Amino acid sequence: MIQYRICRTCGRSFEGGPRAYYCAECRRERQRASWREHARKKRCGIVDRPLGSKDKCARCGKEYIVVGSNQRFCEDCQIPHRLEYDYKRAKPKYEQNKHWYNPVRNERRRVNPIPCRICGTLFQPSGQQVVCGKEECKQENQRRVKQAYLMKKKTPSS
Repeated sequence: MIQYRICRTCGRSFEGGPRAYYCAECRRERQRASWREHARKKRCGIVDRPLGSKDKCARCGKEYIVVGSNQRFCEDCQIPHRLEYDYKRAKPKYEQNKHWYNPVRNERRRVNPIPCRICGTLFQPSGQQVVCGKEECKQENQRRVKQAYLMKKKTPSS
C-alpha cells in the first residue's frame, strides 16, 4: 500500500510501499555505497557466501544451499518468516487506524436480507444464494433452472 513515509536518513517525506525506509536520493546513495563495498571485497578476495555454498538456516538450523546474497532461511522457513515479519509490521499500523478500517470492513461484510425466489421469505444469503434454506425451495429452484436450460437448448440460435 503506497503511503507517505519518512526517510530514515534525511527525514524527508516520500511516497513508498510498506518496506520503503529511504527516499529515492538516499536509497541511490546507499546502493552506491553497497556497490563500492562489494567491489572492495571482491578486489580483496573476500567472498562472504558464494552462491551454491552451504549455510545454516537462522530459524531452524538446517543446512541449505545459498541461492541469493540476502538469503537467511531454508526453503521451509522462508514463507513462515515472511508472514510473521509482515504481521509484526502491519499490526501497529492497524492498531493505530482500526477506528478507520473496521467500520469500512464491517459495512462491506454486512449483507441485507433478500427475498427467496420461490416462497418470498427474507433470508441472509451466503455467496450467490438465491433461495432460502428450505428443501422444497431448493428443489423447486433446481427444477426451474433445469427447465430454463432445456428450453434454451431446444430453441435454435439465430
